Amino acid sequence: LAAFELPGKPRSLANLPDGEEECVLATHHPNGLLEICLNSPRKLNALGVEANLMLLRILRAAVLESDRVAAVFVRSADATDGAESRAFCAGGDIKSLLGMLTALDSREEKEELS
Repeated sequence: LAAFELPGKPRSLANLPDGEEECVLATHHPNGLLEICLNSPRKLNALGVEANLMLLRILRAAVLESDRVAAVFVRSADATDGAESRAFCAGGDIKSLLGMLTALDSREEKEELS
């Protein structure tokens, strides 16, 4: 199994805050299968800003390398080895998305005051 190479600089696990794991993992199998793993089981794999951006980068890379990618399979991290999954994906991570929107609003207010 080989890690799927993304365009741009991949994010190192060493750069993540303590206790935080990579939220989306991708593995390219020799048979052409691209396996995408949602890896936030404590958040029921809710997709925040980071996860959405990573999924977008992975899928764009898959399109660019369509001669190497025959199929895409998406699974949750806790659904391995026959374990029962609590959730495939709970949808959007409201806390993460709200934080991004708040930061954007704050930046726009600062620009208006300048």
